[in-house]
Amino acid sequence: MDRRHEFRVSDADRQGAAARLGAAMAEGRLDLSEYDDRLARAYQAVTYGELDRLVADLPPRDPTRTADSGPGLAAIRSRAGFPALPMTLKVLWAAWLVASTASLLVWLGLSLRTGDATVFWPLAVAMAGAPLPGVTVGVVVARRGAPRTL
Repeated sequence: MDRRHEFRVSDADRQGAAARLGAAMAEGRLDLSEYDDRLARAYQAVTYGELDRLVADLPPRDPTRTADSGPGLAAIRSRAGFPALPMTLKVLWAAWLVASTASLLVWLGLSLRTGDATVFWPLAVAMAGAPLPGVTVGVVVARRGAPRTL
């Protein structure tokens, strides 16, 4: 009797299952919710049997297919909204958006309370982010020419 399903898995085995689930999601075989659920269970798996159950309904891997062929990671990135942006730029955009929105809401609240909306000072806060679009475009263009690594 094969006892493989009882053997403990390694971190590399868990990461391999996670990559397979990611490829299945990129191919449209799993929706985001099911992918998220299976991914969490893959990283919690202790035995091969647990990992095997997570991918049992997926077709076997095509050994001729590489990580960069087909939709794969590029499809996941393109669905994410900010394709291939470094985390620093994502944080800067988020901080600018939060600061601009907060200042606009404060201005709106004060204007409604006092009845005086003459000076639109949130514009000064919003203008602090003026370089962001240019920097973002520059980074995206520069990264197109650079070799991609996973």
